[in-house]
Amino acid sequence: MGRLILIWIELPFIIKAFLFIIMLYLYLMLCMQLYTRVETIANRIRKWRYNKLEVQYLEIINRSLEQIETGAELKDSDITDFINILGNGKKSYLLDLWIYYGVHKIRAVTSSIHSDEEKSTRKKRLVNYFSIQELYKTVYFNKRRYGDLNALIMLGELRDKKAIPFIAEYEKRFYENLNFYYGYNIVLAYAKLGDYEGFIKSYKISDIPNKVNDDSLYVYILNSYEGNKEKLIGYQVEALKSDKINQSILAIKYFESNKYEKVHEIILEKLKKSIDIYSVDNSNIRVLDMIMASIRYFQVVQSDEADQYILLLVD
Repeated sequence: MGRLILIWIELPFIIKAFLFIIMLYLYLMLCMQLYTRVETIANRIRKWRYNKLEVQYLEIINRSLEQIETGAELKDSDITDFINILGNGKKSYLLDLWIYYGVHKIRAVTSSIHSDEEKSTRKKRLVNYFSIQELYKTVYFNKRRYGDLNALIMLGELRDKKAIPFIAEYEKRFYENLNFYYGYNIVLAYAKLGDYEGFIKSYKISDIPNKVNDDSLYVYILNSYEGNKEKLIGYQVEALKSDKINQSILAIKYFESNKYEKVHEIILEKLKKSIDIYSVDNSNIRVLDMIMASIRYFQVVQSDEADQYILLLVD
């Protein structure tokens, strides 16, 4: 050992530095391997626990959610015992399953064949119950376990307005690193919450050029908005009148998907103006997108004036 120390002391500095870097690299690689193996084992254990709990509690979870959705009183002893277990917060895996199936229940109600009024009532019962349980806090403060992006998505799906400050935190972080997968889901979360102020503020994300954003994504968000529809329509009319081409295109596509006729004159003027611009400079692809969106709108919304104008263009 002493001889090795003497050899090390006598080595040139460059060789010492090189050997140190090699040893540091090997140490880091070993740590990464150990971390990967430990994480893999932990995930297997986690999955095993989820599967075991799912087999044990799935029937009672579905029955509880069904009763909450329909407004029935939760009086069965097994259900009340189950709700009490959730309330003490000690079984985090069971709470995760409750949140997971709760989110799926809200989605199922939203896409169900019930009338809009019935869907709203059923969804409100679920949302209010989950709000009392403060599930939004569980999701946000365990976002590392759920995955940061998944936590953001679930905050929107739970539709608890008390989660707005947490979504605002995500929005603040978005502008620091411009991750548009987060940006899209931030706007969608505000839409599902029906928070008009937050939605309008975050909707400006759609106007930032990037490779992730797609018009269809934001039209989906607009159609997912669960707040005051009249205010949203008013905002889209103003967007249509503005010079911001991205938001004007989205407004046209939104009105097309909803067969909204009251803006057909504004859209016709947009079409004429866009064609004038494109005839001079055809390098801006978004101007062409505006033209195509306007033509598709008039395929859905009848306008004799627009039909005559489009026919003249074809000729």
